[in-house]
Amino acid sequence: MECSNGVWSVLEFELQINSLYYERMGLSSNKEKLSELANINAETIQPVDIIKNPLTFEFLGLPVTALLEENQLEKELIITYD
Repeated sequence: MECSNGVWSVLEFELQINSLYYERMGLSSNKEKLSELANINAETIQPVDIIKNPLTFEFLGLPVTALLEENQLEKELIITYD
């Protein structure tokens, strides 16, 4: 719930897990303040950031700078696994 409410990135979520956020939240007498502190410096993700995530298909052997249309990429994937 905290991850969803805070709109945390995967990296931020892992950081909170490793810092025992869940346990600290359970033991905290002021849960709202702890949640606020966790979200102040949290790395958040916006919907537009999801689109910006690059996909790498180095196993296709395409040039690094290749820009492909979706149908071209589909053909390359089909040829590779056919």
